[in-house]
Amino acid sequence: MHPRPSLSERVAADANVKPLRIDVNVVLVPVTVSDAMNHPITGLGKQNFVLSENDLQQEIQYFSTEDSPISIGLLVDLSKSMANKFDAERSAISEFFNNANSEDDYFVVTFSSHPDVLTEVTQSLHNPAKLGSSIPSGSTAMLDAISMQ
Repeated sequence: MHPRPSLSERVAADANVKPLRIDVNVVLVPVTVSDAMNHPITGLGKQNFVLSENDLQQEIQYFSTEDSPISIGLLVDLSKSMANKFDAERSAISEFFNNANSEDDYFVVTFSSHPDVLTEVTQSLHNPAKLGSSIPSGSTAMLDAISMQ
């Protein structure tokens, strides 16, 4: 086995390597703008941004807004403490899935006295009836549900 070269030996070896230089015509810069409460700010346009290189303002040649897919873990509380809030919870979940990007990946874990994986990572809810027919009962095993994923 050969000993690993020291940092100074690696730097000296790297000094003999010529830097890679590539001309680039377009650079994509994904940007998310949030307010002080970390809520996304939408509706911004090209005119709301300034692009500079070496303190020289550059023209923004292309600008688009898009709903990029995300991965989400949804934990649904089905404990007895949710009995009087369950209709609102079910409505919020339904609204969430109705407005989700079709390319989003998500998983759903329900929990009361113990966690239960409703669906593994997927792009569609295969068994919405299981969630809709649930009746809140038992204690709240939220930490167990969090540790499952």
